[in-house]
Amino acid sequence: MKKKLISIIFVLIVILQINIVYGNDLSENKTYFYEDIKIDNPTNGSVQSFFGDVEINSEFSGDIVIFFGDLEINSKVNGNVVSIYSNVKFSKKGILHGDIVNLGDIENSNKANIKGNQVNISTGKLPKINKDYFFKTKIYILAFVSIITLLFGLLFVWILSRWLKKVVINIEYEAPKKIAIGFLIYILLIIILMLTFYFIIPIILWFIIVIIINVLTMIFLGKIMMKSSSMEDNIYLEFILGYITVIMIRLIIILVLPYDSILAYLAVNMVFSLLINSFGLGIMIFGIKSKKTSI
Repeated sequence: MKKKLISIIFVLIVILQINIVYGNDLSENKTYFYEDIKIDNPTNGSVQSFFGDVEINSEFSGDIVIFFGDLEINSKVNGNVVSIYSNVKFSKKGILHGDIVNLGDIENSNKANIKGNQVNISTGKLPKINKDYFFKTKIYILAFVSIITLLFGLLFVWILSRWLKKVVINIEYEAPKKIAIGFLIYILLIIILMLTFYFIIPIILWFIIVIIINVLTMIFLGKIMMKSSSMEDNIYLEFILGYITVIMIRLIIILVLPYDSILAYLAVNMVFSLLINSFGLGIMIFGIKSKKTSI
């Protein structure tokens, strides 16, 4: 079993790298998300499909990589196939002149159908993936992240309450400058984390920093909201109000974007997270700087 898993990972990496760096013809390489594909004419090139089905009805020369979808081969394929959590079906006319690595189910496969090597971890016939599943998954991830942020956020507000109260006095001033400086340092921290990823301490420090800078941004949002009311300053209430605001924005992002627009969701969510983290980091840096200056 271990050898099969290693083979799957190795072949997958090699095929993807070949497609990206060399390819049969870069102009013919295509990647599809949430889209069912039918190839009815002779085609040269490679196909990568995510969360969609691929049906080959004419001679195809190139590699096929498919994640979370079904592959039906009804003609000759001159290339390799990597299918992860996928059902692969061969018709009587379906022939693969290449290797196949599969995590899922292969139907009607024999030596006549597959001319190359075969590495298969059979899971039986896999159920058809409902695209609503991914919408629910985003909701579940948001709920999990929200709970973690709330629990650790309240803990850090309690532990660092004195420091936070000093930092948030002038929190709303020089916001663009704080975002710009925070962004530069945030990118630097990401690079450092990537270089030290194999060590546990940098990961723990990264987690703590991310929670703190999120807390600072949420306090800022809560403070802005409380300014328009007659309520007295309360760092816990400011954090809760900002926390609710951030969660609502993230929820709106999920609801407004089409459920199958995974790239758009990732892009918008990444930009929003980058803005929050950059501003929070800028607030923290200015807070530390002002504290040293006052000393």
